[in-house]
Amino acid sequence: MSARVVLSIVGALALTAMAPERTATACGPAFPTTLLTGRAEVLSELPDGRFVDDVARLVTPAHAYAVVIGPGEPPDDVGTRERALYERGDYAGVLALPAAKRQHRSTWAAYMLARTGSHAAGLRYYPQVRSLVDAGFADDGGLAASSLGQEARLHLADGDVVAALRLYAEQAALGHPDGATSLLLVARTARDPERLARMAADELGQRVLASYLYTRRDELTADERDALWAALAAHPRPATVERLAAAAYQDGRWDVAAFLVATAGDGPLASWVRAKLALRRGDVVAADHELASAAAGFAPACGDGCEVPGVADRVIGERALVAIAEGRFTDALEHYWSVRQAYGDDVNYVAERLVTTRELQQFVDDHELEGGTPELWTTDGPSMRALLGRRLMRDGDFRTAVDYLPDSMRTIAVAYGLALEAATATRDPITAAEQLYVASLLARSDGMELLGTSHSPDWARYGGEYDRDAVETWTDSDGTLHDAMVHPITGAEAARNAASAPMFARRYHYRYLASALAEQAADRLPHRSQAYAMTLCEAGRYVRFVDDARVTALWERYVRTGPSVDFGFGEYCPAPEFERARRFVATPRRSRLPTLAPVGGAAALVLALVVGALVWRRRQRRFAARP
Repeated sequence: MSARVVLSIVGALALTAMAPERTATACGPAFPTTLLTGRAEVLSELPDGRFVDDVARLVTPAHAYAVVIGPGEPPDDVGTRERALYERGDYAGVLALPAAKRQHRSTWAAYMLARTGSHAAGLRYYPQVRSLVDAGFADDGGLAASSLGQEARLHLADGDVVAALRLYAEQAALGHPDGATSLLLVARTARDPERLARMAADELGQRVLASYLYTRRDELTADERDALWAALAAHPRPATVERLAAAAYQDGRWDVAAFLVATAGDGPLASWVRAKLALRRGDVVAADHELASAAAGFAPACGDGCEVPGVADRVIGERALVAIAEGRFTDALEHYWSVRQAYGDDVNYVAERLVTTRELQQFVDDHELEGGTPELWTTDGPSMRALLGRRLMRDGDFRTAVDYLPDSMRTIAVAYGLALEAATATRDPITAAEQLYVASLLARSDGMELLGTSHSPDWARYGGEYDRDAVETWTDSDGTLHDAMVHPITGAEAARNAASAPMFARRYHYRYLASALAEQAADRLPHRSQAYAMTLCEAGRYVRFVDDARVTALWERYVRTGPSVDFGFGEYCPAPEFERARRFVATPRRSRLPTLAPVGGAAALVLALVVGALVWRRRQRRFAARP
């Protein structure tokens, strides 16, 4: 471990107190979460846990009762005696039938006897609901899981908080939303000293109170928090100590957190706290080890279409940040890929800017990512293959790029590569100009899909409709406003950023590329020709509305050096007449168009025709309508 890496992480953590204040947009799309901005805070802070998630793991359910939200499916008992009795309200009569005659309505009848009867009846029949389900009777309505909470309510009314907690905890462990909510309501009653003493004397009660302190301590006054700390500290069990250590870390009491976590066992939360403490003292290796342990212990919660990353997703994302800080960029990509639904922007940043093109190609091939048409706002196999294809196009490796681009872009990619290769290979300036012009048309009309960056500056993963750079802003303590999405914090990361940056590091960079190609075409044309004026005109039109200074410079060049032609510069540009431009060349020389390596013989002629068709089609479109 290099001293520079350790110092970079420790230094970042030390700056947490001076961290910039971030602002968020008040409206707009719900962008995916990112860990890349404000990395010091991400690595130093221990986020508040979610009480409902934490208490869902307090116990292991004795039985896997079904959880049904809403009315559920009605029993299949049409025309039966048990249904007739149930509909008349004769619930005792249902239970008096022979077992074979009441398979569908027994649980319903017992549940209704509990609901409609006395307090004592409830304590008798709610457990019977579960006994019936255990015996094999149908539970179409999820009444066994519901009965846990209903019975707990009765015990709570009797003052038996311990019995209530056990039932609520089992209900929460089954995934019933009422269980966790009920535990939270009970935990809040611990402000009463007598209730606090009863709960703190029970092991499960301690777990509930420790979870409350770890996740909801801001609800308590200072005196209430101190009382809760004292009650829990008197019973130092590992699960309780683990959450106390987390609460101490969140309060900035590092020494207390370190003391507690030393005896907290190997729970995932304890591992996470130890990772944070390791980062604070600069032990990156230990931190990564503890983060790996924590990630394995927390259940991943972020699947397809998730909006809120789970705890495991966050921990794995932190492993990616540590890998970036150490310069292990391929490891960072692996970590982020495993939580790509949670941190789509971060995956795209690492894939687009930190790993090399060859490293990304190896990753895509090793994972056998499927092809297809990529969808916006998604990070999956097709989108990653398309990202790689666009990187290869920007690198000039057109032949390889074709294998990774979507089918819809392959013909255009071949035509673009053919035009650039032809412009480079020919010694005829008119032919070179014509091919550069063709490439410029394709770069402008299909640039997002052909060359655009998934991350900044083009944001192809959003179809170029949103600019994250513009909305992710913050102000430093000295008043400096930052508007970049990602700020590298190590020299290695900055070097990778620079090496992978597009030729023009501005939003819709392909517009500037198209403009440059059109100007290069003009460079090869006689200044007196109409084609010279029109290629300059196109060069201006490509960046109209986004770069007034460049449009002005191109216009001034045309005025100084070009012929007098009736057209609207940068707005309406008639097609360049390349063949007529030859009359201004003393010894015109033509050369055959070269072909890309995979194209041979008759295919070259076909592709030449495709280029012409694409150029004609693109000239019929209004470019300004596309990003």
